[in-house]
Amino acid sequence: MNNTIALIATAIIIGGAVAFTVLLPTETAPLSSLGPATPVEIRADGTQAITINVKSGYHPRAVVAKAGIPTEVTFITNNNFDCSNDILIPALGNKTQLAPTDTKTVALGTRTAGETISGGCSMSMYNFNITFQ
Repeated sequence: MNNTIALIATAIIIGGAVAFTVLLPTETAPLSSLGPATPVEIRADGTQAITINVKSGYHPRAVVAKAGIPTEVTFITNNNFDCSNDILIPALGNKTQLAPTDTKTVALGTRTAGETISGGCSMSMYNFNITFQ
């Protein structure tokens, strides 16, 4: 009797783990599968503004921006409680921590054509790219 219960419990645990793994949506799809990149806003002062919403990843994940223009990226969280609140931008040596509901802006400076700024969460689960053309 105890062996039967243990066998059923094991089957439920393994079945649940398999279902969780197969059915769980993932944010780690290749950037090439993201579709068209999102344009940016050019402010009256000539600064280029990019907004990225942070909620279980970065939205949009791929942005095309104009080269040769001072650029800022603003990260916005709204009730988010995962590792995407810790943003790393290695090329800039930047680490930004956001509260669960927060807004922070990072200056990217003036970038050259062909340059890509990549960033992601502290656990390398979520990422984003900003490509300058």
